[in-house]
Formats: sequence, C-alpha cells, structure tokens
Amino acid sequence: PPQQWQRDQPQRNLRWKKRSKKKLKMKQILRNAIAPENGRYDCTTTPFNKREFVARCLTTICGKSDSESFSIMMEAHNNGIGVIGLYAFEIAELYHSRLRDEGLSVDMIPV
Repeated sequence: PPQQWQRDQPQRNLRWKKRSKKKLKMKQILRNAIAPENGRYDCTTTPFNKREFVARCLTTICGKSDSESFSIMMEAHNNGIGVIGLYAFEIAELYHSRLRDEGLSVDMIPV
C-alpha cells in the first residue's frame, strides 16, 4: 500500500493544482452606478464618491500607480465599467473588503 500511495500521489496533486488555479483567479471590475445594467455582477461605485476619492482608494488599497488608478476611474466614469485587475481569490477578497470599508460598493467576478 505505501508504494501504491506514492505512485498515485503525484497525479492527485497535479489534478488538484489544475482545479485550484481555475477557482482562485478572480476579476474585479469597477462600475459607475449611473451606468445602465448589462447583466453582469460587477463592482459598483455610488454617485456620492468623488472621482479623486475613487482614484485614491485604488492607489492606496490596490497598489495601482496614480496614472493606472486615474485611467481605471475615468474608464468607469465614461464607460460605466472599469477593470481593476485579475487577482488570486484571497487578494481579491482583501481588496473587496477594504474597498467596501471605504464606502465603495464592490463585487467580484470569478474568471
């Protein structure tokens, strides 16, 4: 039995790793609340937040540069949706909770 277990173990780990990578990738999207609904469950911002505040939250919480956070914020303002990035589940969950603590209404989308 120990030899059988050792022989089967690498295959089990390989299958687990393939499955876990698919589950752990998450995409966060920032969407302006004024935009029309497009059937997606995305990150939203309330119209009460100023654009500078949203950009500052993206800079301090998500670690984006000033230019990246400003372009994400302007994309959300103009188009209604702005992609923050692709993150592992734990990191996306951390950003999600911290952005919600700042007053942004945020959701995650599994990819």
